Amino acid sequence: MQMARSAQIGYFVHRYEMIMIAFFALSILTQIMMSLLCASVAMQKMLGLKDYRKVIIPTAIILSSFGYWINFDKNRAVDFLEGWWVYISIGVAVGLPFLILVMGFLFKKKLKKEIVAEEVK
Repeated sequence: MQMARSAQIGYFVHRYEMIMIAFFALSILTQIMMSLLCASVAMQKMLGLKDYRKVIIPTAIILSSFGYWINFDKNRAVDFLEGWWVYISIGVAVGLPFLILVMGFLFKKKLKKEIVAEEVK
């Protein structure tokens, strides 16, 4: 927005704020769709199903109800973001790469054998 103001686009394109909002809405929609897809695939793997499409609607209901419950009370949302979310995000940001590294060392020989077997075929 600031770049558009400093370029003085308003002289040429009136109501350029709507264009900026459209770009913002498209990025939010893409982020929501990808989050729903990832959550649905994770739910499918946890339940042991063969297709993720069966759990899209229940996953969407769970995520939206949790989001509505958190954001319904401003104090609850601020407490969650300042308290629990910090520990959750640090755990994911540090723990997940560490877990992948450890699993890579543990399953290194097995993965090499599978790659060699695939190349032989």
